[in-house]
Amino acid sequence: MKNIILLIKKRKKIGTNYCKKIRKNNFIPANIIFKLKKNKIIKLKHKDVINKIQKLKNIKNIKIYLKLKKKKIKTKIKEIQMHPYKNQIIHIDFIKI
Repeated sequence: MKNIILLIKKRKKIGTNYCKKIRKNNFIPANIIFKLKKNKIIKLKHKDVINKIQKLKNIKNIKIYLKLKKKKIKTKIKEIQMHPYKNQIIHIDFIKI
């Protein structure tokens, strides 16, 4: 099983208009879902995600490490929302393992 490391940044706001601005700047809005903690809202660079995930077939079984500064969070992908006709990711949900 492959391990992937993705760099993330925190985002401060939520909502449709803010997410559209994030996507225009080539970022993907995302969530990290925790079992006992409050969920975190983050953003990732679209280019990095596409380059690392596009070649993989079964991405839901792959461990993905989300790196925020020096902290690493071990996750799996729960859901990826794609644009209907563009090769563009709209949103990603991660689950902490």
